[in-house]
Amino acid sequence: MFSISNVIFYHFGFFIFDHFLLIVTSQGRQYYHSLAVLNNKTKKEQIGFLWIKENAKNHMKITTVIIIVVICILAIAIIVPTVLLSRKKSSFILSRSDWGALDPSGVTTPLPTPVNYVIIHHTATENCTNQDQCIKNLQYIQKFHMESRDFYDIGYNFLVGGDGQAYEGRGWTVEGAHLFGYNSKSIGIAFVGTFNDIMPPKRQIEVCQKVIKQGLDWSYIDKDYKLLAARQLAGTESPGAALYADVKTWPHWVKEP
Repeated sequence: MFSISNVIFYHFGFFIFDHFLLIVTSQGRQYYHSLAVLNNKTKKEQIGFLWIKENAKNHMKITTVIIIVVICILAIAIIVPTVLLSRKKSSFILSRSDWGALDPSGVTTPLPTPVNYVIIHHTATENCTNQDQCIKNLQYIQKFHMESRDFYDIGYNFLVGGDGQAYEGRGWTVEGAHLFGYNSKSIGIAFVGTFNDIMPPKRQIEVCQKVIKQGLDWSYIDKDYKLLAARQLAGTESPGAALYADVKTWPHWVKEP
């Protein structure tokens, strides 16, 4: 799938390439014609033609370099937007617009990446088992964070529901508001629901791990990241005793930050 900018770059690149090819072939014909004429000229005339020959050769070299540069620029113009587009979309993460998120009420803070920490939370709300329930929970959580906690947006970077779907919160590139002292160096992922006594469904755990893997694949999470539960860093029960027991078995979990 290509954007309009990709199409424009394609046409522009081919237009430039065609014109440079025309120049090269034209100069090539001129060069070889000069060689043929050279054999029929006097010594004085040959000196002039030798200059023409060298000049033509230099022009061909310059043109070749320009063509190579144009091809490189064209390749970058095609590859970069395509990579960015592929990074923007994810089949298992529902975008903010898709779950009806409100716009941030203030200026967002960029998150330096790759981050060194992934922190697991639970939302301490009702659990959800289908998309409609999960979306209602997310909208409630965002409203609570913005109105009661005076956040400019929902606090988590991502949330994962019992429907097996991940939901974009602040995303990969915006600093969260999920754990004081770690917001600027971590991705906060919250399990929608309360998991003090019960475990989340298997698909909810699996989609959380898929979010982490995507962060690694897209270089938003450092390959040597540390995984922690919120309760290890603050006076909270989050992500609940039952879920915490499972989190301790995940790759990269550490006892101390």
